[in-house]
Amino acid sequence: MHAYSDADHGSDPTDRKSVIEFCIFLGDSLISWKSKKQSIVSQSSTKAEYHDMTSTTKEIVWLRWLLADMEISFSHPTPMYCDNQSSI
Repeated sequence: MHAYSDADHGSDPTDRKSVIEFCIFLGDSLISWKSKKQSIVSQSSTKAEYHDMTSTTKEIVWLRWLLADMEISFSHPTPMYCDNQSSI
């Protein structure tokens, strides 16, 4: 399993709210994705990315628990990729 996370800081010029997006793959198959406007205004692109990575991490944890219930386990951590250097 691996995940990609991205936030578009202040993309809406009327309310300055960011859009958070993530997708999670199991092998080559997309198993989860989300694109949502944040309910708050982030003061920086780094903060917007942190909010997005938090949402992505919650989804990864939930998926790992769900897959464990189906007796599919992972012996390694799930890598998450983010394109914001200050967040990394």
